[in-house]
Amino acid sequence: MPYLAGRNAVLEALKAGRRVRRVLVDETEREANTIRAVLHEAAMWSVAVERVPRGRLDSLHRRHQGVAAEVAPFAYAPYHGLLDAVRSSGEQALVLVLDALQDPQNLGS
Repeated sequence: MPYLAGRNAVLEALKAGRRVRRVLVDETEREANTIRAVLHEAAMWSVAVERVPRGRLDSLHRRHQGVAAEVAPFAYAPYHGLLDAVRSSGEQALVLVLDALQDPQNLGS
């Protein structure tokens, strides 16, 4: 199962209202503002929250910041479908191609 890790990544996924199946929070984590926001959004979307040992989060991602989310697999668009959409958009089409990102959750990288 794929996971998102980090407070902001999980919070933004929850705010988007999709893909998040459950949220894992370090059982020793004090509820900082960002953690409270994650818990609030999870409750709003009826997403299960589990308090887990830090070692469990460490095994999922080295920079989890005390929170991770189990998410549905990303649905990639087939290349030909994307190409057809770009062609039908004419000159207004905008295509961004990214290669070898270190952290695909962070478009800014």
